[in-house]
Order: sequence, then C-alpha cells, then structure tokens
Amino acid sequence: MLVVQPLLLMLDCRHAPPTPPLPKEPVHDGWESAGLTPREREVAVLLARGMSNRAVAEQLVITQKTAANHVHRVLGKLDVRSRSELIARAYTRGWLAT
Repeated sequence: MLVVQPLLLMLDCRHAPPTPPLPKEPVHDGWESAGLTPREREVAVLLARGMSNRAVAEQLVITQKTAANHVHRVLGKLDVRSRSELIARAYTRGWLAT
C-alpha cells in the first residue's frame, strides 16, 4: 500500500507540478514575413499553444467558422500541412516567447 499511494498521488492532476507558462507574444518577424495579417498572427500564436478551432473562436470572440477560415489561411501561408508542423516550426525558428 505504501508504494501504491504515492503512485496514485502522482496520477492525480491536483498534485501535478505546475506547467510552465505558455508563450504570450510572437517575438520574431517570421509571422509577418510569411504575409500573415495581424489577426492571422494572433491565430497562429493560439495554434502554436495547441488550441482547437473552438478555443481560438472563444479566445478571439469570433465564430468557429471564422476561426476555421483563419486557421486554413495561416497553415497555407506558412506552407505547413498540420497544426503540429506549425507548432514545430514556431518553436524551432524562435517565433514565440518562451
């Protein structure tokens, strides 16, 4: 029982260590050099944080359809095929504050 209890505590998210803060602002002109509008840059940052279309829509107070349109344009302008590729590019190129 002594071994199981610490394991259960580790699995309980209430006892998990705090996660590091998410990046807040783009810090590189990589977003701009890709031809993104200011709104598309906002969407790109939220996507890089791992947000869904629904979460992006709620954060920016827009409809989910509008968010989906922004996401489609952002992925196209950055020439990436997926959100995970966008996240990888943003972090490897230093486009986000850490």
